[in-house]
Amino acid sequence: MLRIGVLASAAFLAATTGSFAADLPTKKGPPPAPAMAPAFSWTGFYLGVNAGGAWGSTNFADPGAPFGIPASQTINAGGFLGGAQAGYNYQMGNFVIGGELEFDGADLNASKTVPIFFGLGSVERKTDADWLATGGLRLGYAADKLLFFVKGGGALADYHYEDVTNFFGATFNDATNTTDRWGWMIGGGVEWALAANWTVKGEYDYIGFDRQNITLNSVGGLIPASIPLGISDSISLAKLGLNYKF
Repeated sequence: MLRIGVLASAAFLAATTGSFAADLPTKKGPPPAPAMAPAFSWTGFYLGVNAGGAWGSTNFADPGAPFGIPASQTINAGGFLGGAQAGYNYQMGNFVIGGELEFDGADLNASKTVPIFFGLGSVERKTDADWLATGGLRLGYAADKLLFFVKGGGALADYHYEDVTNFFGATFNDATNTTDRWGWMIGGGVEWALAANWTVKGEYDYIGFDRQNITLNSVGGLIPASIPLGISDSISLAKLGLNYKF
């Protein structure tokens, strides 16, 4: 009987303890935080295409012009452009430094005719830029997939100039020159990462070609003559670009 009592007491104690333990609140840790996507990295080489609009001006200075012919004349031009770019970025924290080369075909042309010698004749001057290239450094600040940047460097453009002098409806002289011009460039814009390897950008650039003495050589007319002129040019660019980052 004693053994039976002891066994019964032990069974009762085990059942009671198990029931009490089941009633105790359980302590669980907080759910794991969702994995954070890694920040976008701007470091790497890239290639891309761009397109947009261009507008600018050409100033012809002719200090030796005889009486009746304007000593200075400015022509405003506008057109479209499109091309490609290549570059490299290196990111340090939020700051990005890199270099970029761009080449664009352009249709930047204009002409202007002014009367001379009290309307007895006229001078028509033309300007045309067929292509331009820029190269320089880019400095930017990255907010993950958004990059704000400024850029600066040099520029090269192919310009064609022409001066046509008419009197009484006849061409007295037609002088031209086609030359590659070196200049400087500054600009800036914003770039957005669409995906791991694709980015899209919008930017504005200003290109200046300081005054240079250029001689236009006669190609025809009743009185052919070379015309030395001081010529300065400027171009503004507004364009969109799409890049693939390696």
